Order: sequence, then C-alpha cells, then structure tokens
Amino acid sequence: MKTIEKLETLYRKGEMPSAEQLKDLGFCPAFGWHYLQSRIDENEVIDFNDFFDSDIEGIARDLQANGIHAFTISQQAARLLDKVDAFTEHGAKLEGFTKIHDGCGGKMPALKETMI
Repeated sequence: MKTIEKLETLYRKGEMPSAEQLKDLGFCPAFGWHYLQSRIDENEVIDFNDFFDSDIEGIARDLQANGIHAFTISQQAARLLDKVDAFTEHGAKLEGFTKIHDGCGGKMPALKETMI
C-alpha cells in the first residue's frame, strides 16, 4: 500500500486520531481513518468500508493529492451503486471485483477502483 508519512506517524504510534486531528493534518477524516484501518488490516490498497455520501468529495481529493491510484470499496450498505457513481464523478473508474482482508483473518469481497 502506498504510504503517507503524516498518517504513518500515527500508524506507528498505534493512534486512531479524532476528526479534528485529521482535518488539522489536511485530510478528510474518512480518508484518514480508512487509510489507518487498511494499514492495520494489511490490505494492499486503501479500502473504504463505511462512509457517507458527503465524504466522497474529500476522499477523492485526498486520493488524488496523495498519488493513490487504486482503492477498494467493501461497504455493504444500500445505495452502494450511487456511491460508486459519485466516485466516478470525481475521477474514479470501476475496475471490477477483488478480495481484501476483513481484519478477522479472512477475506471479503470489494469493488476495485482507480483514480484517472
């Protein structure tokens, strides 16, 4: 997974920051939390599994600003297609399906996307 030094410092300390701390570092809180959780889960790319529609613009901005081209969405919520479509409006392309670590020693399905 591509690393981001500002977030890696928190990862090495084992800290899960508040929304305000992430904003102070210049990140959308949802982006920062998912980055850290993806590192903890040892996923190959950042995975977004629980976010609001209002987070999509900030997530897309942070992906682009940090040169992250590949990511996954494993959210199991209703209206998932609306969220995938919203990411395409911010420069993402749906690549297909993949499997990611579920944080419990298993694997779970996810949608693979890239920023174009």
